[in-house]
Amino acid sequence: MKTQKTEEEIKVNFKNDITNPLVSICCVTYNHCEYISQTLEGFLMQKTNFSYEICLGEDGSMDGTKEICQKYAEKNLDRIRLFQRSREDVIFIDNKPTGKFNFNETLKECKGKYIAICEGDDYWTDPYKLQKQIDFLEDNKYDMVHTNFSSLKNGIITNKPNNVGSIKDVKNQLLIKNFIGNLTVCVKKDVLLDAYANISSNYLSVDLAIAMQISQKSKIGYLKDNTAMYRISDNTASNSTSLYSQFFFIKSAFQMKNDFINKYQYSQTAINKLNHRWCRVLFKYYIKLGDSAIKFELNKFIQDRKQKSLWIYKFILLISRLDLTRKMLKKLWSN
Repeated sequence: MKTQKTEEEIKVNFKNDITNPLVSICCVTYNHCEYISQTLEGFLMQKTNFSYEICLGEDGSMDGTKEICQKYAEKNLDRIRLFQRSREDVIFIDNKPTGKFNFNETLKECKGKYIAICEGDDYWTDPYKLQKQIDFLEDNKYDMVHTNFSSLKNGIITNKPNNVGSIKDVKNQLLIKNFIGNLTVCVKKDVLLDAYANISSNYLSVDLAIAMQISQKSKIGYLKDNTAMYRISDNTASNSTSLYSQFFFIKSAFQMKNDFINKYQYSQTAINKLNHRWCRVLFKYYIKLGDSAIKFELNKFIQDRKQKSLWIYKFILLISRLDLTRKMLKKLWSN
């Protein structure tokens, strides 16, 4: 493996050519007026010895995001290409608006050999993020690379344990848990487009589905550098304040993973671990919501899988009939 270029070796004053970029940054934004400036500054501060473009898809925001994007695009014609969408084109899933149309169309506009992804409420913190990732991809037989990142919620920053580098079997581990921060991904354009074309358009966890699809045929690398900040906001698809919305989102991801199991080969160990995770989710939301339909679903899931290790949840359900036990668990999961 070749060593990464030092900061001194990178031509900081490289003249950018937006007509022939090596990398396209794909950024979609909607009602991110409080955050989009920080996101764009994170792109513009990148120091590289190659050309890159910022493909900015604005989805008809009504909070001032559109105007901020326009100002940045006007001032940075050599970097930013702004695409303004209409809310009339929004794609709905289960009667809820999504950003799929904006992402689809913005992705089509990307001209680079590589695509880096970051949504309009997250941001990059390392000015050499792109350079490090492109050096890695150009020097090694990998099609995609991601990095470590931190999370920001209510003004509190949480650093993730830097143990992803020890994961060797990326394909099977992604089935169990998503450890890839989409805001840190840099991937070959042809690989991304091929993966995107082969996943269902109804998946809510599009970033995970893409990573799982890519892992079927490609090597995915990891850099330990902390390069970005993931902003956790309330009432998003993955961080809803509604318990039923939370459950629906997690359930849709589990159903997606089962589609992958039916389509591709996975280790039985990974499948068994996924089954345990789903049983824990079902039990947790049964306790939190007191919904007998979820209890029925858990019982049926255990019965259908015929996996002996899952029968422990039958015993746990039995114990949970006690009022004191339910109250203790509810209090535990409310914190």
